[in-house]
Amino acid sequence: MMWIAIPAYKVTFQFSIRKGKSWSGEERFILSSIVKSANTLTALASECSGSRPQVSASLDRMMRYGLVESSLALGGLLYRATCKGAELIADGRPLPFFPVVQARRVRFLIEGATLRSFLSREVPLIPATWLDELQRRGDDVRQIPLKRRGREGFVSEEQLERLCGLAARARDEVVTNGYVVHDLPRESGFMMVAADAVGQLPRDAGEALRKLLSDAAAPTPSPRAPSVKRA
Repeated sequence: MMWIAIPAYKVTFQFSIRKGKSWSGEERFILSSIVKSANTLTALASECSGSRPQVSASLDRMMRYGLVESSLALGGLLYRATCKGAELIADGRPLPFFPVVQARRVRFLIEGATLRSFLSREVPLIPATWLDELQRRGDDVRQIPLKRRGREGFVSEEQLERLCGLAARARDEVVTNGYVVHDLPRESGFMMVAADAVGQLPRDAGEALRKLLSDAAAPTPSPRAPSVKRA
């Protein structure tokens, strides 16, 4: 079996994460439609072409923020924007958003050929001793040299943006302020890819890494036999 080994290391980042649901355009439309006159849930759902449960959930949320109030009438509950909600709509200001800020530590594997990063749970780090064991077993192990050198653990702005995207676990999370946690031990080893599994890499592996692995997995041409000159 053929294996391709790329020098890699694991590093831990800590991120500040703002978690909270932002307001949608439909919710702002609902609030603006009840600034001048109150309306029922059924009428509001019909106006914004939304389902009753969705509109009801939006109204409940706006009531918790003090943007909407309800009153009982003969036709049922009527909803109207409060003075606070009406002022926000009139001034064109954004609706209040109070996300919860939390810290999260995430471990990444960064390969040393193109400096592509992966979540450590998706791509394991293989110790160097495994390479010797595979070769003793008779496997073909092809090692890609470390082509791009730099400070281990250093990431560019582009890489940090990618790591922030990987650290987010839900749509309502905004990840900011990522930095390397230096007080944790760093593990070095190899990213191992089977030659017949290059196409099964994570979708965001990048074209440069895929091409590098495909080239390494290509069969080596057999040496040409020396020509014999006849007398």
